[in-house]
Amino acid sequence: MQIQVCVNDVLMNEVLAVTHLKSKEEAIEQGLKLLLQVGQQRKIQNQREQSESKIKSPRQRQRYSLAELLNGTTPEIMTDLNAETAWARDGEAVGRELA
Repeated sequence: MQIQVCVNDVLMNEVLAVTHLKSKEEAIEQGLKLLLQVGQQRKIQNQREQSESKIKSPRQRQRYSLAELLNGTTPEIMTDLNAETAWARDGEAVGRELA
């Protein structure tokens, strides 16, 4: 496609000097490619920011005090519980048990 463009001569001369491009057409084409690349990068960055905002932080676990955990227990319940879990306390440690 061929079009006529009015470009600042000082700016064009600086671009040609810095980039060592051979023609004004080449400088304009490279500039358009660069603008396209920047636009695509912005689009990707926006998509990334939107997807990161959708990621929710994990909920913090509920912490209970010993009193809350034992609330409503009776000596009979504790006796039954100890009897049911005696097998777990018998024998020697085999893993990462706390002493």
